[in-house]
Amino acid sequence: MVERQMRVLGIALVAVVVLAGCGASDEVEEPTATRMAAEGAPTLAPMAPPPGTPVDESDGGAGTASPMASPATGGGEPATGSVTLEGYDIGWRYDDQDTAAGEITITVAPGTVIELVNVGIAAHNFEAADLGLDQDMPVGETVQVTIPEDAEPGEYAFICNIPGHAQAGMVGVLIIAEEGAAAGGDEAATGEGDAAGGAVTLEGYDIGWRYSGQDVNGGEVTMTVAPGTVIELVNSGNAMHNFEAADLGLNEDMPAGQTVQVTIPEDAEPGEYAFICNIPGHAPAGMVGTLVVQ
Repeated sequence: MVERQMRVLGIALVAVVVLAGCGASDEVEEPTATRMAAEGAPTLAPMAPPPGTPVDESDGGAGTASPMASPATGGGEPATGSVTLEGYDIGWRYDDQDTAAGEITITVAPGTVIELVNVGIAAHNFEAADLGLDQDMPVGETVQVTIPEDAEPGEYAFICNIPGHAQAGMVGVLIIAEEGAAAGGDEAATGEGDAAGGAVTLEGYDIGWRYSGQDVNGGEVTMTVAPGTVIELVNSGNAMHNFEAADLGLNEDMPAGQTVQVTIPEDAEPGEYAFICNIPGHAPAGMVGTLVVQ
């Protein structure tokens, strides 16, 4: 009996020693987290600097804006009547000039009407401050400004004054010359009335025609022209159009956002000639009109 008690006592003593040696530590080691890039996560490209930022030659111009191109040549005989200036995203087009190649120049006479066509997807503006001209150009619309009759001969800067647009290249020069032989037209187009010579502008949009204050939404468009008149066909819409005057042998496609031309034949007989957009469904929707040749 005594031997059994001594044996139990010994086992208890051993247990106490073992438990003392295995006591829990109060200090807990914080785990170390390693940040790993998620597989497939996008890599963001550096933001491009705003237009007009000088090129840093030390890095070969990488990530900087391109310098402006040298001015394009212009000039010539002053235009009278009407001329067409097109604003797109982002620049000006006039005749065979484009601000993508440099500053454009338009030579006009006092009294010239400038047809301002916005074929882009952003609002533009035409400002020639020294001539007192400031005209907003809503998207897809054609508006007009007129060179003052008392404008002094000289050079006048014009810009798009929408913030950032001039800095991006929407600048040009109007050269006011003495009124004389026309380069862009003999007389301003007036719709029904005296025949227009030189060049006139017909705008196709989605879906209709506009001409000199007339719009197919208000009825059929009538254009009074003379033999030899050039018609500037401006497509300011988002859909393909076409100008067809079958009895005059005219059939010209009008790609979206572009300006093309047709010319009234020099031997056209006086009379009335129907014209349409021959894209299926467009004429029934109202894209019809009448050419009055005088």
